[in-house]
Amino acid sequence: GPLAGILSAMEFVEADRYAVLPCDMPYVDEHIIGQLVKLYEQDVTAVVANGRHHSLISIWNREVKNALHNALTKKQLSVMQLLEKLDVFWVVGNALVENEENVFKNMNTPIDLEGG
Repeated sequence: GPLAGILSAMEFVEADRYAVLPCDMPYVDEHIIGQLVKLYEQDVTAVVANGRHHSLISIWNREVKNALHNALTKKQLSVMQLLEKLDVFWVVGNALVENEENVFKNMNTPIDLEGG
């Protein structure tokens, strides 16, 4: 799941922080990530848009690596449950882009991409 992927990246690449993106949001671009990096604070900085917390549009501090490992060892796989134990700074989507409704929408089928 997502937590294992984040931990794998942290174990493979040494960095101070890590950008995390979901594969089903193709309109999240380098401008949005750049803005998120500028606003980065605390353990994790993530996006809240359209009334939803998008925990996988986020920047993670390397210091949460142990918390990730502990959660996975205990078979706690929920990203949101882990974030409840960390210091998270939630950035409102409108602070990153004018039209958050279309940008932060899951695109899981060709119909979603066509706007249907």
